[in-house]
Amino acid sequence: NAFTYDLPTANGVAPPNGPTLGAYDLAVAAGGLGTSDFTPRSSVGGTACERTDFIADTSVTCKVSRGKYHSHNLAVTVAAQGGEGKHLFSFDKPSISSISIPNSPTTGSIDATIFGFNFGQSSSSPRARVGYIDCERTEW
Repeated sequence: NAFTYDLPTANGVAPPNGPTLGAYDLAVAAGGLGTSDFTPRSSVGGTACERTDFIADTSVTCKVSRGKYHSHNLAVTVAAQGGEGKHLFSFDKPSISSISIPNSPTTGSIDATIFGFNFGQSSSSPRARVGYIDCERTEW
């Protein structure tokens, strides 16, 4: 007779989305964590949480690191064994709050600065459009 047990898994998260700046707690519903604090670890989209705290055999909290907009898997590891919940969390989508030049001539070729939230912390290939037309140049 062999003895088996279920591996840790992430089943749900609250809230299911948040700002890209990180530094807030997620409540992670999980299974297979055990009845004691075995130093759990968690990650969002492959990036380790800043801190993971054991709450009970069915939950941990994860202090989220910075991220970029899209859906992410959430992984929980206990005693070097773990599992992953697919697409459980997403960072909020980018939102524009204002632009430095609200009106311009139709000839184009002007510089404008876009202000907003949840653009992420960096981008190697930023892209901006006005309506359906790509800007001539976009810089981060």
